[in-house]
This record gives sequence, C-alpha cells and structure tokens, in this order.
Amino acid sequence: ITAARPPTAAPPAAGVTPKEAAAAARRLLSTQNADMGSNAVAFRGSTTANGRGLLLGNPHYPWDGGRRFWQSQQTIPGELNVAGGSLLGSTTISIGHNADVAWSHTVATGVTLNLHQLTLDPADPTVYLVDGKPQRMTQRTVTVPVKDAAPVTRTQWWTRYGPVVTSLGAALPLPWTASTAYALNDPNAVNLRSADTSLGFSRARSTAGIEWALHRSQGLPWVNTIAADRSGNSFFSQSQVLPRITDELAARCSTPLGRATYPSAGLAVLDGSKASCALGRDRDAVQPGIFGPGRMPTLKNTPYVENSNDSAWLTNADRPLTGYERVFGTTATQRSVRTRGAIEDVAAMAERGRLRVADLERQQFADRAPTGDL
Repeated sequence: ITAARPPTAAPPAAGVTPKEAAAAARRLLSTQNADMGSNAVAFRGSTTANGRGLLLGNPHYPWDGGRRFWQSQQTIPGELNVAGGSLLGSTTISIGHNADVAWSHTVATGVTLNLHQLTLDPADPTVYLVDGKPQRMTQRTVTVPVKDAAPVTRTQWWTRYGPVVTSLGAALPLPWTASTAYALNDPNAVNLRSADTSLGFSRARSTAGIEWALHRSQGLPWVNTIAADRSGNSFFSQSQVLPRITDELAARCSTPLGRATYPSAGLAVLDGSKASCALGRDRDAVQPGIFGPGRMPTLKNTPYVENSNDSAWLTNADRPLTGYERVFGTTATQRSVRTRGAIEDVAAMAERGRLRVADLERQQFADRAPTGDL
C-alpha cells in the first residue's frame, strides 16, 4: 500500500499472466502452507460416557515468543468466570471454557480480502472511471513517530474500494500503469469487534450462546469455532469476516485475472469500472460488504465436528457441508493428510462411544502419522 506510486515515464513493472497469478494466489492463501495451524474436535453427548459434550483444542502455536498463548482466569463475581488462553495483549479469553461450555479455534480457509481492478483516465493515472464517470483518488499522508530517529512519512492512494496496492507478495505483482491499477478491500480493517465476540463466548451458557455471540458481533477475522457444552451439544461454524463475494458476483464481474484466481484460490479480482460490481450487503450482516451469519458454514449436534485447517466441507464426513461460496473454501477436493487422519480417528472414536477425557488425551498424544499406513 505505502509503495504504491502513480506511474512515471519509466517502463512499468512487469505483471504476471492469469495462470501465474492463480498459482501465486494458491501459494499465498493456502492454510496448508502456513507454518502454524490447529486441530479441534467436539463430540456430542451421545458419544461420551457421561452424556456431556467433550472438546479437544490443539492450537499449533509456539511455546515462546510473541505468538505464544498466555493462560489466565477472569472472574467477576456473579457476572463472569472463565479460564483459558489468549495471545499476548488480548483482553479476553481466546480459547477456553467456563462451567457450561468450552470452545476452540482453527485457522479457516476463507479469503479475507479481494481486489478491484481499476480502469484509469488516460490523461491522469490518479483518476479512475466508474460507469464512465471520473472518480479522483484521495491522497493520504501518514507520519509515524520513531523513537530516537526521524519520523517516517508514507503516502497512500485511496479509492471507493480501498487503497491502491502494487503487489500481494513478491510472486503476485499488481503494477500501477497508465491504464490500470488495483485497489484492496479488507473488511477487517474496520473490524474492532473481536473482543466483543470473545467476551460473548466467555459469558455463554451453551453452544447456542456461542452461536449467538458469533451472530451478534461478527468479530472473528480468520478462524473457525468449535464448541461443546454440558448439555451434550456439539457445534462448528466458519463464522469469519469475509468480503461479500458470491459466486454469482464473481462470475459476473471477474476480470481475466479474477477468472483465474477466484476458482483456484478464492481471491476475487472484480471490475472496478462498474458500480454494479460493488459488494453489496446482507441484511443480517453487522457491516456493509460482508456476509451475514445466515451464510456461514455451520454444523450443529452431529456425533462429532472436526477441523484441521481444511475447509468446512468434511467437518463431519457423514454430513458434508456444501452450498457455501468459493471465498469460504473448497468442496469435493482432496483433503490434507492431517485432515484425513483426523477424520479417520475421530469418526472411529465417535462410533466406539463412551468417551472420556482420557480418551482424548490418548488420541492427542498417539503420535500417529497417517502416511505411515500408506
């Protein structure tokens, strides 16, 4: 964003072909390429020894450094009594439990951003056209004070869709030329609701309360939620703050670049020269341009729900989730070895039944590598 500059007389930076862009977007956005992830599983009461739900949270975060979890207990007599772990600086419990319900998170596959490709005025590369009418970019200058050094000043160029960007990583350049530029839409840039959602979890009394907290505040940018409660309910939801990219919108408005990146990686590149290609709004959404709770992939009260950083499709292998938009993730595609092994083990545990905490502990530390069975 801060590197974006209007083009000069010098030759523009080289772009990439749609095929190259699709491959770069897959590498950039795939959860399977991340250096961290998580597993989580919730069992319904019909599979447990005492009829209550069971939850195993297995976040793959480091034991030290800035991304470690910190354990805490938060108590307000008569109001709040919750324990769990949080990332450094968080004011609420991120993964935890109270007397009635427990929850965990896994990194989700939803693509949290999109691009609009701008058609520029041939006479001025800081003016773009929407339905043939000129729209001038807004120049914003940001100065950041630096301790024991001179302040750092950067300029950003903003459009109705968001700031102009010139790349999404080194492998996906988006050159600003005399005729074309790209604007980034990130709905989480104005999402300050994550603490509200987490506090709602802490005060919940059931998986229904977890779902209510997700619906009420829609504050989670990048994770799935898996939960179980003392009444024996299990719950999964990919309730993320995602740009409202429907498959219909992508089919109607994708540029040649977007026609390659959206099916391949879920990254939409829409035609910014048409007002009809704006994202719109769901009635039940808490902010414009995102999906409402009614569109979130959700599965409730199956014998188990499980996620290992693949899409929501096989949260329960006997009850595949389908019908969600491509921006949430894929369906009917190959699962990772970690997901396949987890589903095999978890489904067998649910079938066996009479589960106790000790069974989940043994499973967690079984150290089974599914590839060893091949």
